[in-house]
Amino acid sequence: MRRLMPLLATLLLLVGCAAGPAGSPKSERDLVLEQLGPMPTGEPLSDEEELGETTRVIELYWQSVVADFPDAVRPEVDIVEAVDASEREVPLADCLKNHGVVVPADQSAESWYPATEPEALAWFTCQASYPPRPNPPITDDQLGYLYDYLTLFVAPCLNKHGSNVPKPPSREDFITEWPNQMWYPEPTNVHGDDPKYAGILDACPLRPDGR
Repeated sequence: MRRLMPLLATLLLLVGCAAGPAGSPKSERDLVLEQLGPMPTGEPLSDEEELGETTRVIELYWQSVVADFPDAVRPEVDIVEAVDASEREVPLADCLKNHGVVVPADQSAESWYPATEPEALAWFTCQASYPPRPNPPITDDQLGYLYDYLTLFVAPCLNKHGSNVPKPPSREDFITEWPNQMWYPEPTNVHGDDPKYAGILDACPLRPDGR
């Protein structure tokens, strides 16, 4: 079963560097973020650009359906609301429930993927009704900031927790080759279904915003 992987989720990099309680010692991550300063900002998408990107993503959802069910008939779906990626769980869950889909208790509505054609049509309807709100293209300055965060904090932190993070490319290559730079530090010693995985990500957030 093919699964549509929301690749652009990795690009949600709008950062707010939160300070710890007054008087508390700063963590290594706090010190790195303090050193880096605020995340560079980019130009917002125009309404036309946002609609175009949303339409493109909805088309990808449908292509995921027909890859598994070639004879499926595409339902007509109106966009109810484009939703920030971090806030899609509730509207997707409610929508699926309203379409008779029972998501297993050990899965989120956002990660659930259909096994039958009726489920696939419901899945597409809900994904298209509440598509992720697109973000502006990441800028070179933002990529440079991300590279610095990954190399100064994430990679060393993961190595301390038992991973063997490969040597990064140069900062210039990371920026110019994105998103095909072939390097992004992740835990290598545990898998996502290992209880230790979440603990490592809590200790070593892979993104500057802490998620």
